[in-house]
Amino acid sequence: MTASNLALWCFVILSAILLAFALIILGKIWKGAIKLDGLLAEENASGGKASLSRFQFLVFTFVIAGLYPLRSKTL
Repeated sequence: MTASNLALWCFVILSAILLAFALIILGKIWKGAIKLDGLLAEENASGGKASLSRFQFLVFTFVIAGLYPLRSKTL
């Protein structure tokens, strides 16, 4: 087995594991075991208030996740 084949198999196995975790999490969200209420709002006694810092963190997460594949292609 060459080094490139080993790297490819490691990539495939790790991708499958990550996909399995993602499917488990999505399944729990679908069944209601993981609540997304208040994801972008801060809970307080008077109700939920939109949180700019949580929204910025969510957008930043998607930007970094989107840039990661672009970075790995250039290596």
